[in-house]
Formats: sequence, C-alpha cells, structure tokens
Amino acid sequence: NAAILIGPRSLSAGLDLDGRVFLQSYRSDLDTDGAALEAMLTGPLVVAQWINAQYWFSTVDPVRFGSGDKTTHNVLAPPDGHAAPLSGVLTGARGDLRVGMPWQAVSVHAPVGGRWRESPVHEPVRLLAVVCATPAAVDAVLARAPQVARLVMGEWIALTVVDPGSGRVLRCHPSQGWMPVEQTSVDLRSVRAGR
Repeated sequence: NAAILIGPRSLSAGLDLDGRVFLQSYRSDLDTDGAALEAMLTGPLVVAQWINAQYWFSTVDPVRFGSGDKTTHNVLAPPDGHAAPLSGVLTGARGDLRVGMPWQAVSVHAPVGGRWRESPVHEPVRLLAVVCATPAAVDAVLARAPQVARLVMGEWIALTVVDPGSGRVLRCHPSQGWMPVEQTSVDLRSVRAGR
C-alpha cells in the first residue's frame, strides 16, 4: 500500500504498479461542484492512509506498534457476545491490548529484541496520493475537511496533483504550498483520449 491514484484510468494505463496502488476512477470534468472529489479525499484516501499507517508503524516499531505473533492472539469481547464498547486483540490469555499488524503481515521472520533479523517484506513508506484535479479544487476540499488537511500538513500523506489543464505535476508542501515536481508532467493527450 504505497499510493492511491484518483484520476482517469488512462492515467495509469500500461503501468505495472505491482499491486501497491489503490485506484479510484475520477474525472474532474464531470465533477463541476467538487462533490465527488470531496467524497474520494474524505473516504478512500483516508482509509488508504489508515492501512498505510498501520503497516508503517507495525514495521518501524513492531514491539510497541505491532500486535506480536498472530498465533497467540485472542480477541477481546464481552462474555455475552454483544458488541463491546472496546474490543481488540490480546497476546495470550492476559496482557496488554495490542495494536497494529502481527509480525507475519510485515516480515518472514519474527523480530528479535524489537529489531528485524532481516529486512521486512513490507517497505515502510508514507502514502503517496496522486489526484488528477486542479490545486484549487483540492484546496477547496482540504478547507472543508480538516481531518484530511491535518494528514497532508503533518506529512502523513504526500499529496500531489496532476493538473488536468496543463499536465503539470505539483506537490503540496506544508509550508510552501503547491510546488512543481521537477521535470515531471503528464501527456494529457493520452489521458483525454482514454476518457
């Protein structure tokens, strides 16, 4: 889970994304009021970040932020079987509530002394979000969705846009605003043809 792409399918046509990118079909020309963009930035983008963060934390600090060995997990639930106000996973019959992913989700070998013996199979990266929309349209959504703006401003998400008018790729920097990504643009003739 390295990235999420919100744009026309033709933007990623022919690319080998190695199963690491969430693809959300979106066309800014059909979204004149920005409602669909807002739904995608406050829904799928946030969920992709949750998943990405859970793997990230479980990889960089498997003892504090992972959930240990999944073979010894016990689900915490009330004895009457009804929905609990708090539920989770414990290691063994007693112990602390565990968070994150079990080590089996991020590595072939268990961590020893809180460190990985070999490199984990999950590469800890912050989520890259690529959105085919104007910076102004994305800014409007961020102004209405402070929970998403905090993820961007805290750099939990690297937010980029492919401007549908110019093909320029811009990245949102917390202190500098929208900055061009060096020597990167998208040939929009193929994107427009693929609508």
